Parts: sequence; structure tokens; C-alpha cells
Amino acid sequence: MTSLRINKLVIVGVGLIGGSFALALKKARAVKHVVGVGRTRKNLNAALKLGVIDEASQDIAKAVRDADMVLIGTPVGQMAGDVQLKNQPFLLGLRAQQRHHPGHAGVQ
Repeated sequence: MTSLRINKLVIVGVGLIGGSFALALKKARAVKHVVGVGRTRKNLNAALKLGVIDEASQDIAKAVRDADMVLIGTPVGQMAGDVQLKNQPFLLGLRAQQRHHPGHAGVQ
């Protein structure tokens, strides 16, 4: 059985959803580096202080570059306008990157 190893995980939304996911992967030693993306420095700084993320960014385009996996961890009500429409070009780019590097985890 092969274990999943994520070199760079990007969490968009570092609250309960994204933070829990990141901590579970860290505990399982399945992720090497976690980048958190958020709208406010306050939440990002709290996530850094708690060890939920290793790096913070408010620039999603920069954050997802070379990511092995991206998790959208925002409430469903925010996804339609806030996340889905604004970030779709970046996620499409990740899908194209996944096709060129099929051994990596990524957006399906």
C-alpha cells in the first residue's frame, strides 16, 4: 500500500473546516508544507501561531503555484460568489498541472 504524501497543501479558508483538515494531515504526517489563504491577517496569524499552517498568504494566485493539493475550506454560502467565481482560473490551472504530473495529488 502506497501512502499519500503531499509536499505543498494550500488551504483556502483557515477556519474550522480548513484548519481541521490541515491538522489531521499534519498529524498523519501526510503533508510537508501547508499554506493558508485568507481574507484577513488576523485569522492567518492565528493559524500560524497555532501551527495549523506553515505559511500565510492573501494572494491565492501566488499561493496555489506549485501546489500538490488545494482545499477550499470556506462555508458553502461563500463559495458561489467569493471563491468559486474568483478563483476558477487558478483551479483550472491546477487541473492542467495535474495532467502533466499524474503522480501528485491535486484537483480532480
